[in-house]
Amino acid sequence: MLKYWKGVLVLAVVLLFVLQAAPVAFSQGSPPTPTPRPDQGALCVSAAGEASDYSEQVPKLIILDTTGSMQAIDNETTGQTRFDLAVDGLRSYLNDVPDNTPIGLRDFTGSSCSQGGQIRVPIDTGNRTDLLNTLETSQATQPIDYLSPNLIAAEEDFDASGYGSGPKEVLLVADGGDQCNNDPVAVARNLVDQDPDLRIFVLGFDVEPNSSIESVLQEIADAGNGAYIPVGSGDSLSRALGLDVRVSYQVYQEGSSSPIYNSVANYEAQYLMSGTYEVSVPTRRVERQRVEIRRGRGTTLFVDEDGDTRIDDDDGACYRGIV
Repeated sequence: MLKYWKGVLVLAVVLLFVLQAAPVAFSQGSPPTPTPRPDQGALCVSAAGEASDYSEQVPKLIILDTTGSMQAIDNETTGQTRFDLAVDGLRSYLNDVPDNTPIGLRDFTGSSCSQGGQIRVPIDTGNRTDLLNTLETSQATQPIDYLSPNLIAAEEDFDASGYGSGPKEVLLVADGGDQCNNDPVAVARNLVDQDPDLRIFVLGFDVEPNSSIESVLQEIADAGNGAYIPVGSGDSLSRALGLDVRVSYQVYQEGSSSPIYNSVANYEAQYLMSGTYEVSVPTRRVERQRVEIRRGRGTTLFVDEDGDTRIDDDDGACYRGIV
């Protein structure tokens, strides 16, 4: 019996040594994580700029994905679905927006691609109560992603509400693409070509990084002269909607032609394996800025309006998730 327990003890010691010595199986090219793992550091991107084009007074149309896929359980602990979390984030955002902000709500309610989508609350000021009440009764039960029909109808919604001229924003909250045999990227491009004052921002809710769905949503945002923002919780959705300056950036593994992550500045810290990466900020004419990520440290890339950059490679606030 004594020999048995000695053997168990030796085996336990060997296993402990192996676990401590073994490298963590995350590649440098892996997508970032929202919280730090071993051998990771943080990357933050901070973009200074005028917020006039994104001010709270710019008319906004929220398009909310109400398809069945939004009913996927997102939080196993609470049992909340993607849709529950999206509604929580929208509720928080709407409670903080001034009453003089023109906002409307459209969703995917419909019976066919020709009639897909419905304006639930027309774009107007002082309609916070209507927006909140409508969100409370909304359900994610639609079988089809009526994405393109909703984008096409957005311009009509602005015109019908008297906000057809001047800057305006579409805020699309979705977890999927289009199922109406339309090209949503071409639709977005056509809308902006017809109305250069329109910007389309896409908030991909719990969308897998580097997936085909994220690629389509990113392309819609690019074609819509806006930005793609990945969100995974009600809190992150609320913060993303409330950004004053929305400047897109892409993160590449050094030497790679495909980004491992897309996001916007001033938003969230992203945790990456230690190593060398490259960051592009297209609207600021920053192409493949080299940054070094070190374990347990934060690296912040600062970009001003002229595209000049500065790097703080020991930013403790960034590592703690403060951008």
